[in-house]
Amino acid sequence: SVCRMPQSVSLPVRSVADPGPRGPDADLAEDAHQLTKKFPKEELFNLTSQFNRASDSIALNISEGSIGQSDPEQSKFIGYSIRSTAECITCIYKARTRKYISEEEFSSFYNKAEVLVKKTTSFRKGLLQRRF
Repeated sequence: SVCRMPQSVSLPVRSVADPGPRGPDADLAEDAHQLTKKFPKEELFNLTSQFNRASDSIALNISEGSIGQSDPEQSKFIGYSIRSTAECITCIYKARTRKYISEEEFSSFYNKAEVLVKKTTSFRKGLLQRRF
């Protein structure tokens, strides 16, 4: 017998932040994890952990919200990912202030995060404006 997916199951559509197998949301998380490797050990359970969890949460919420959800429900998860991105921006400011990262590393991460916020915010607005 052939295993078939039920008609009601829809596959995720990652049109907001994933032009391919890895989108900007995943790249931002990987960048955060690379940056936190440079943080001092005393930050392991503080800024390092918070930054890594927030960065992973961006892609995880986009993914979770994209599977079989209504537009308002998907919008809620996109909102979570936007807030996680904002949290990462706060973490990168703290890392720069504490001199854990260079100005170049700060600027690179900040610029990527800013683009991602704009994309996810635009996508979310589109979801909220659609009417069926």
